[in-house]
Amino acid sequence: MSSNRGRKRFAVLEPASRWKDRVTIMAAHPVDPEAVRRPTILGLDLGSTGAKAVLTSVETGQPVLDVYDRTRGNPVDAARRLVAAILEQTDPDVCAIA
Repeated sequence: MSSNRGRKRFAVLEPASRWKDRVTIMAAHPVDPEAVRRPTILGLDLGSTGAKAVLTSVETGQPVLDVYDRTRGNPVDAARRLVAAILEQTDPDVCAIA
């Protein structure tokens, strides 16, 4: 029988804050009111800790609006909040949901 005493089972990484100088925060693009009135696809990404919704132009394939929220342990409520946030900002022509 081998002994694991004194051996580390997991590597301990440096805190992420040490690398904050390598992070680039990109400016949000303003919402083009005309782009969201043309046909868009609503994409939902509901993760275990975070959730995101993106409206993508059918015509160009480019994102026209995106919103983020924490999942808070309830992905269904997160989806509702994301859709509500989009509807607060614009009146999109959503032709599909992905």
